[in-house]
Amino acid sequence: MLPDISAEDRDVEVFDFISDEKLVAFFSKLKFGKKTILSKKETEKLKMGVSGAIKKRELNKEDNRVIRIKEVLDTYLTEVDFANELINEYFTTSIGKSFLGTYLKENNGSDIRPVSESKETKQVIDAQEEQ
Repeated sequence: MLPDISAEDRDVEVFDFISDEKLVAFFSKLKFGKKTILSKKETEKLKMGVSGAIKKRELNKEDNRVIRIKEVLDTYLTEVDFANELINEYFTTSIGKSFLGTYLKENNGSDIRPVSESKETKQVIDAQEEQ
């Protein structure tokens, strides 16, 4: 006869297969944020709401989903915007430099870029030209 599985005392590892997107939607429904598709501002509100609920003991800080939502939100808030990275890479190529030069000539040299991006892009372009 086989032993009863439930009678054995063993540790069981539990896996949560919910996607990050559904996890964020789940916590958004708790009314910490306004939208399901989150802007950085709404993400910060959701993060503060989760932290507040943990302090009020409405959420268990040891719960795997609570730990994971905090990690997902932290990653989202600290990650560099992927689109800006692609654009900056494009402007360091010869085609990108040519496009930008032509565009600025056609638009009377107006500087359309934000100050922080224009400084970073200029530094990268200058470094590329030196090589």
